[in-house]
Amino acid sequence: MKSLKEQDGKHYQKCTVVILPTEEASRLYLDIAKNKLAMTSDDPYYTQNFGGGTSNQQLYITSNEPIVEGDWYIKDNEIHQKLYGKTVIPSDARKIIATTDTLRYDTGKVSSSITCGDIPVYKQLPSPSPEFISAFIEAYNAGKPICSVLVEMITYYVKGNYSNICVSCKNEFHNTDKLGFICPDCSWKIKVDNQNCITIRKVKDNYTREEVAYFISACSSSVYSKLHAQESINKWIENNL
Repeated sequence: MKSLKEQDGKHYQKCTVVILPTEEASRLYLDIAKNKLAMTSDDPYYTQNFGGGTSNQQLYITSNEPIVEGDWYIKDNEIHQKLYGKTVIPSDARKIIATTDTLRYDTGKVSSSITCGDIPVYKQLPSPSPEFISAFIEAYNAGKPICSVLVEMITYYVKGNYSNICVSCKNEFHNTDKLGFICPDCSWKIKVDNQNCITIRKVKDNYTREEVAYFISACSSSVYSKLHAQESINKWIENNL
């Protein structure tokens, strides 16, 4: 995954935040007349979509990752799932990587003595943290909705002497495991805590005079050749814009 941004020694993927109405139960709702978001209690009665002056909502964190069988995605503000061998994915579809919705994906199959065969095993997609949901509501109600975020990613890849071919991108790579078949670029995964929540960081959209002055000074320093200066500018733009 070559589009990651590195900040403070951690790696992040820039993602889009989408909020959509739903007919299903949800703690997140919109006061239509005031155009304000709010959260109700987790009592099932209050999470129902009563209609009238309110509309239940769901948050979706989407990325430009490839969409494979079983993945959920958004196209034209509608939620779809890529079915096995049956779905052609539009080029402008966005993969859903986390949501307040109860979307599940197939993690494989296990043998069952009850059905005398294999049964699918499902897992719910990760969710934004309660802290982020609160921050999103506050920003939305202030007229400054959060549209983009940085989602922390992790990898377990360790460089080594074993030569392998990545099963995903087909490129050759080296690691410490004879049975490791995923290269560094393809091995990144979303960091998820024990509550099945992702780690989100705000996209930096403004810079102090000191930050800009330092960057200009570094690029114009005599120790930089024109080539190095251009490389620094390109890297700064990639990591910050």
